[in-house]
Amino acid sequence: SANYAASTYCNLASLKQNNDVLIIELPVANEKKTQHRAHRIAPDICILTAIGHEHIERFHSIDNIIRLKTSIATGLPAGGKFIIPKDSEYYEQIVTALMRYPDINLLTFGSDRNCNACIIDKRFHHFGWDVLAKIEDKIIAYRVPFPEEYAPNASLAELLCAYHLGMDIVKVATQYYSCINFKTSGQLYLVNYQNKQFYLYDQSQRGGIEGYASFFKTLRYLKPEASGKKIVVTSGFVDHKDGETALLDYPYFQALIDAANIDSLFTVEYFSEHINKPNQCSEHSKC
Repeated sequence: SANYAASTYCNLASLKQNNDVLIIELPVANEKKTQHRAHRIAPDICILTAIGHEHIERFHSIDNIIRLKTSIATGLPAGGKFIIPKDSEYYEQIVTALMRYPDINLLTFGSDRNCNACIIDKRFHHFGWDVLAKIEDKIIAYRVPFPEEYAPNASLAELLCAYHLGMDIVKVATQYYSCINFKTSGQLYLVNYQNKQFYLYDQSQRGGIEGYASFFKTLRYLKPEASGKKIVVTSGFVDHKDGETALLDYPYFQALIDAANIDSLFTVEYFSEHINKPNQCSEHSKC
């Protein structure tokens, strides 16, 4: 989806009688428009993957974002399923918001063993994750070929949805092997330059607080070989136009950077306006 209303309606118009599944990203607007689009789609299952500060300048508060995102439940039939992240720091607020829709069936995914879908074990290996997970009554092993620290958890929502659509989740999980990240989710490149080889992890497309925090969490798992160095080049933590600068927790980001074991941190643009550089990295920083 291009995240526009027109994309939603074009996807619906392209639906054929022999299609088994249609996946649509519903763009969130005001509550009336969002509910109207949800009724047009009339989904069997809704998934809320995460709550973050993206577009906070438009929606003004996390509570508003939660209210608007959960309002897609108005399009569900009685007994329809709504999948939500148990590990979200806003989990209780999400549940409270969904209590407006008493006829839906709430399902959860996350690290809690009581979730409908949960991680039993995960191992980071060669820029990806080997995962053992429980999806309702089935236990499956599969690989998620993305380095992002949130990737194993994100896969749970997709597999849980597939399970409740009656699909073979083992076959579904094997399709991860051939998946490639969108640019907006981060790209990993193997670069050759002047007889030298290095990995370039590009996260330049992500400008939100949660995305940037996830970037530094992911860096903990990327460990250079032999005498290799871990070097970060960054501009401002978030886009100025999105109005997220006032929401930054500076000590939190300092702790994330410290735990990432960065050898050199180079900063450009408006970095000093967003965060104070931690003492460990200050001697390496260039503004």
